[in-house]
This record gives sequence, structure tokens and C-alpha cells, in this order.
Amino acid sequence: MISQLNRKFSIIPKDDHKQKLRVRRGLYALMGGFFHTLFCILLLVEGVFRITTTEFVFLFSGFWVVHVSLFLCLRLGINKKFKDPSLTLPMILWGISCVMLTVYLSTELRTALLMFYLLSLVFGVFHLEWRQFLLVNLYGLFLYLWVLISLYYFEPLEFKLKIELAVFFSFVLVSFSFGAICAEINSLRSYLRIKNDKLSSALEIIESVSMTDELTKIKNRRFILSTLENQRLMVERGNYFFSVCMIDIDHFKNVNDTYGHNIGDEILKGLCDKIVECLRKIDYFARYGGEEFLLVLPLTNLEHAKLSAERLRKIVEKTNFDHIIPNFKITLSIGVTEFQWPEEIENLLARVDVALYAAKRHGRNQVITG
Repeated sequence: MISQLNRKFSIIPKDDHKQKLRVRRGLYALMGGFFHTLFCILLLVEGVFRITTTEFVFLFSGFWVVHVSLFLCLRLGINKKFKDPSLTLPMILWGISCVMLTVYLSTELRTALLMFYLLSLVFGVFHLEWRQFLLVNLYGLFLYLWVLISLYYFEPLEFKLKIELAVFFSFVLVSFSFGAICAEINSLRSYLRIKNDKLSSALEIIESVSMTDELTKIKNRRFILSTLENQRLMVERGNYFFSVCMIDIDHFKNVNDTYGHNIGDEILKGLCDKIVECLRKIDYFARYGGEEFLLVLPLTNLEHAKLSAERLRKIVEKTNFDHIIPNFKITLSIGVTEFQWPEEIENLLARVDVALYAAKRHGRNQVITG
């Protein structure tokens, strides 16, 4: 029910998960205030409250003005201006104050009302450290002492010393024990959150490594195949298209045979750096295998993809790799095709592969569409 209300009246950005969590906790706090109010109404009806109905209405109206104000701070994002945007401590202290005042006003069942004090402490599990729990419990202890002293002086006929002392020591024991448990739970939550953050970072690094070619540092075959599937899904949704270029280095085997694989690796890295410089930010470039590469051009039709491939071929043809081999140049053969819905990616790759080999058969260092 809380989640449905939050979604229905949401004015919080979808990606602001922390603020959504704060608002949800605020709704839980309002529910706690509602049940406290309902229980006090029952006490009033049974005649175990020492105030009139009119006084009760004024008192609880004041309670709810603050309850709602605290919630609106969360709902409208005003809480973000504070050092503690969760407002956990103010909400707990206010809840305890309301509970203790009703404990004083109740002629009977005061111990039942003290249960709402523990309900207020529960919210500290979300945010408070043990020092803050200690502060909260000391505040609650001070208010309960005030209740007992006030009863002793103003309602001596209701004050039964042995019973009140027994309740007081039970209250101290339970509240401080409960606070310590809540603090420990919060500490465990913080520890797990830190561990989860580290785990998420490690998983991101692992995923990045698994999608990156170790030699050239560009994306690898696994990444580009996943990208092609995603591009296909976008075409399926409509108003989208893309083209693919398969690139092969001409006579690269001769480079390895003549200069060695180490030099060949340096040529590969230098070529990749050059190609990446020529691409748009939305393009995807990856090593497909050996000296073959795949280039995915989103929102590019066959005609424009051929022009892009031709421009890339000419740039590489004019590039000197003097820092590796004096006066050394390489050329590229490139096959180009446009995705045709509803074909599968395997068919797309087969077509662009045919186009690439056509470019190689016709003399290399050229672009062929397929």
C-alpha cells in the first residue's frame, strides 16, 4: 500500500532511489502516528484521558501539523538542504515527545502507550549510530522522569511508588537494550552497504575487463555481439536503423611473418587508436578476431555507412606508422551492410562477411557493400 501511494503521488525523479526510500520511511512514520492517535482516541472514549475532547482535538491537531510538515519536507525535497536529509533524528525525537505527553495524560494503560516509544526507536535502525541512539534514549529517559515527577506532584492519588519504579526500571532496561540492538543492526547494515558497494565496483571492473580486448584495449567480440543484439531490439521498436562494417587489415600475415608478432601487435594497437579517433561517440568499434574488426554505426543507412567506411579507409591508407617501422603503411578492406529487419544477427554478419571477402577478392584496399 505504501509503495502504491508513493507511485501515485510521486514527484520524485525515477533515478533518485535514496529520496524515494526516505519518503517511504516518512510514510511509515505517518502510519505509526496514525496508530498512536487511534489508540489514544480509544483511551479518550473509555474515559482514561485526563483532558476533554476539545483539548484532545487541539493537542493532536498540533501533533499532526508537525507530523505532516516533516513528511512534506521529505516529499518536496526540502530535506536535501539539511546535513541529515533523512530527518531520522528529528522524526524520532518528535515521536518520543508526542508519546511521552500522552503517557502523562493517560490515567491508565500508560505502559501500553510506552510501546509506541519503542516503535519510534525502530526508525533509528535506518540511520542512527550508537551515540545517537544513546542520545535518543537519554532524551526519552528525561521525558519519562518528567512524567513520573509530574504525576507525583500533580496526581498523587494515581501515583503508586512501587509500581511506577518497577515500570521505570523496566522501561530503562528495555529501551536501552532495544536501542543497542537497533544500533547494532544499523552498524551491520552500514557494513553490508560498504561491502555491496565494493562488490558492485569489482563486478563493474570484471564486466569491463570481460568486454575489452586485452591487446588493443578496445571492445571485444563478446561486447560487439551483445551490442548488435541490442541494436536489433531497437530496430524492432521502430524508427531506428543501423549499419555494420567488417574491417580486415590487408596482408597482415606478412607483417607478422616479416617483423614478428610483437611488431604486429604494435601495428594493431596503433591502428585501433587511429580508428577510434575518427569515430563518433555513438559508434561501436571492437576487435572481432585476429586482424578483423567490427564497426557498428547507429542511425546510419547503407549509403552513409559506405561513405564513412571510405573516409576511414583513406585516413588509414595515408597514416604512417614510423614510430613502429620506418615508412610503414597499411591498408584496409571493408565490407559494409545495413541491418534488414527481421533478419537475425547471424545473417547480418554473414552478409557483411561476404562483402568483406568481395573487397579482398577485387584487389583489397577498398569498400564493398552487401
